Amino acid sequence: DLYFFERDVPNSILYYTQTLDIVQRRAHEEEEEHHHQQRCSEIWNKMGKVYLQENKFDMAMEHFQHALQLQQQQQQSSSAQNPKTLEKDICATLVNIGAVYYKERNSLNHSKHTYHDFTQS
Repeated sequence: DLYFFERDVPNSILYYTQTLDIVQRRAHEEEEEHHHQQRCSEIWNKMGKVYLQENKFDMAMEHFQHALQLQQQQQQSSSAQNPKTLEKDICATLVNIGAVYYKERNSLNHSKHTYHDFTQS
């Protein structure tokens, strides 16, 4: 999270990816798959936030949707430990997806406005 707050995108993505690899490897070694799915969805969300912060909307959306897919799989499985927590996580991911649409739309509106101002001068 330190690299995210310092806006160090390459290191943020690098360390989140390494963490994701470790969590996925451990999932195969242990029987607590629901915990690993939850952790993986958290990491996918964090990576999406890094891309969103950099206005890489397609990458952000891809990561948020992957997180949502993992959360929905966990919700459908009978091994979900805490349904309330999972529902909150799903809501947070949906908010992140909404933020992509909002930020992308505002980015396009700002670009259009800037272009219009430029052509008028």
